[in-house]
Amino acid sequence: TVEPCTLSVMGAPVETSEVTIEAGSNGFGYAGSQPLEIENLNISPFEGDKVISQEDGFAIYENGAWVGTLGTLQPGKGYVYVSKDAETKMLSL
Repeated sequence: TVEPCTLSVMGAPVETSEVTIEAGSNGFGYAGSQPLEIENLNISPFEGDKVISQEDGFAIYENGAWVGTLGTLQPGKGYVYVSKDAETKMLSL
């Protein structure tokens, strides 16, 4: 017999997470609780950098702005940051 049950989840929200971004492809998951606008990524993008979503398209940094079909990072989704910069930097989410 299958009976319904209640599941409770408790915990503290994650304040920030940091991802090391090196030249080339860097995979990361977005663990935030709210969608994050691509323009609000806490990183200094380099001309030609890309963010590619597992489902929702991509954004490329061109002429000082993010352009493409990806407008927001969604909680629980995976992304790839493709860096054209030779310098390693940190992405704070």
